[in-house]
Amino acid sequence: MNAQVLSENQCSLVLPSSILPLLARAAQRRFDPLINDAFQVCTRRLLNGWRNLCLEDDMAWDELNRLVFQTYRLLLQTNDPYCLPFSEALLNAVGRFESMAHSIQGSPLKAALSSCFEVLSETDLEHPELNARLTYFAKRLTDASERLDYDGRSEIIDQLFLDEAAEQLELIHSALNELPPNVETLQLSADWLVQEAMQIELNDVVSAARQLEKAVRILADDPSDENARLNVFSTMPCVVEKIKAII
Repeated sequence: MNAQVLSENQCSLVLPSSILPLLARAAQRRFDPLINDAFQVCTRRLLNGWRNLCLEDDMAWDELNRLVFQTYRLLLQTNDPYCLPFSEALLNAVGRFESMAHSIQGSPLKAALSSCFEVLSETDLEHPELNARLTYFAKRLTDASERLDYDGRSEIIDQLFLDEAAEQLELIHSALNELPPNVETLQLSADWLVQEAMQIELNDVVSAARQLEKAVRILADDPSDENARLNVFSTMPCVVEKIKAII
């Protein structure tokens, strides 16, 4: 009888210790819970927005674009190797589909987006199949987008560039007003403008941003040179003008 009691007590001690590693793994999270919660809200609203759009509610485009943009920004914050390619693929796919929504060519992309929104609405960032799902849909959306005979621009991608370019220009302005100027910020922001404009083929913006970048390089050689600082200021209106031209 005592042996039986001892055995039961041993089991009661062993079982909790055996599940401790499982509990520890369960407590480990890949992502910020706030980002995960916001992601789940976005994806459920995305599905509803997509369904409204499929009912030919043209007003739904503005809401869908806003939600895609919001989802994109959330996934950027994760800096995750699976989230980032998917966010780019989703942003590009919705932009492509918007210009081809009433064309038969857009059918494969429409099917890919429908499937994507359905699955995402049931997937949080801690889902065990997250990586596989994001990888699958990043490829499917990209493949469907690239098959389109597309020669237009994506409004959502252009708007994303406009919003972020405004932030970079504000950083440049603030950096120039520091004494001495914050050269590191100037270099990073000027380079961002050049590289991002190149990616979406805004050639006029690229040319203007390169002039800004050149002026920043001259200032970097001697941050105390007031003429060099004013020269950077003088290149900014041209950049702003070229960016406004895409609106």
